[in-house]
Amino acid sequence: MAVEHVPSPFTAPTLRRPALPSPRAVVGALGITALLTGVTLVVLVATSRVTFLVPPATVGFPHWLVGPLDGVFASFDPTRRQLINEFTATMAALFFAYLLVLVGASAIRLRWIAGAVVAVHAVLFLSPPLSLTDIFNYVNYGHMAVLHHLNPYTTVPAAEPSTDTTFALSNWHHLKSPYGPLFTLSTFPLARLSVPTAYWILKTEVIAASLGTVWIVYRAAVHLGRSPQLAVAIVGLNPLVLVWGVGGWHNEALVMLAVTGGLLLVLIGREALGAVAAVVAVTIKASALIFVPVLIVGAARRGRALLGAVVAAVVLGAVSYAAFGAHGPDVSDQSRVVAAVAVPNLVGLGLGFGGVTDTMRTVLEAGLGAIVLAACFAVWRGRELATWLGIVALAALLTLTWVLPWYVLWLVPFAALSRSRVLKGAAIVMSAWLIFSWVPLMPDAIHSIGLRPTHTALGHEHARFVESLLH
Repeated sequence: MAVEHVPSPFTAPTLRRPALPSPRAVVGALGITALLTGVTLVVLVATSRVTFLVPPATVGFPHWLVGPLDGVFASFDPTRRQLINEFTATMAALFFAYLLVLVGASAIRLRWIAGAVVAVHAVLFLSPPLSLTDIFNYVNYGHMAVLHHLNPYTTVPAAEPSTDTTFALSNWHHLKSPYGPLFTLSTFPLARLSVPTAYWILKTEVIAASLGTVWIVYRAAVHLGRSPQLAVAIVGLNPLVLVWGVGGWHNEALVMLAVTGGLLLVLIGREALGAVAAVVAVTIKASALIFVPVLIVGAARRGRALLGAVVAAVVLGAVSYAAFGAHGPDVSDQSRVVAAVAVPNLVGLGLGFGGVTDTMRTVLEAGLGAIVLAACFAVWRGRELATWLGIVALAALLTLTWVLPWYVLWLVPFAALSRSRVLKGAAIVMSAWLIFSWVPLMPDAIHSIGLRPTHTALGHEHARFVESLLH
């Protein structure tokens, strides 16, 4: 008879050696650590003293603007040139760290990547506005309507009393509101609050919208069978989205929350609601219009999507008319603004025109329209919706003359959800290009190779037009 072996209570149990993380996971973890460290340093430097990192600080550096980290890094006192070099190097390092994250993302547990996204957003929540003053432009247009009874779609901010606190903190004083009516209406309640309170409410909205967009991308990735870790990392840890988008407190996060929400709803069979979400995005910012027809045509039940879009357009159009009359966002003036190293302007220089011309702009707009139509045809034939939405976004970034770094948020959610490695690669290349285009060392870099896009007759004309809108 077999004797059952009973382990002695005095015998030490066999210990299993814990599995070591894979090399890819180690690379990704290093990237995440570097990203968190770099963004934290940017925020600490921004709160240390008045610098070009925080444009509104030129008219004051109050504690409510700086945030609770005020003075934590006060010992850091670089010259302007040193800060230009160090910020440029930091953004380059952040981009390299982002690449490391993307290499290792699929080998890291989702909760660690999600935790990193939440952590870096928490750090940025404590930051003053980075790069531009748009958050105070938002509040100022609300002040114009509520406090000064001026229609922001027919009147420029320069017409309001210059004693208004938000007037000094904003900058586009001769530009009628380029923002959608629903977004402008959302700033009306803020006008009744103190400027610091309105400022922190808007910051909270941007943080919530950014995290909401990342969550939607995660849900869509799971639905489509993509790697949720990689999808979340592509969107939520992109340094342009973080430093210039979330840190700059731009409403692009609200726009893309609605657009990606519309995509997810279409994917799960809620076509009418998906189209409604897309139309809501247009009433936040008109540029979202390029995505609406593609989403409608790409829906499984196009009739429902079209009905949802029409109903939303009628209802929101009526609300806009009641509030502002037959007037809309000033996209015509904004579309004439030219960034020196925008792709169309560089093409115009290469062709010997001295920069982008009105004729080139018309051709580029027609080309973007053709790509939208091509995308509609492609998704009608059953091609992947996320991929073609990404192609439309990429085309917009390549054809617009005023492309800001956080506009990469138009592209990265769709690249994250696409099967196309080419589109993912294009999103990485575009991120690198936009970082180069907007770091403060860029003018020195292009001048060193003899490229001076602002030193032509057309370049001077473009600069004068920008100045006419600012002052």
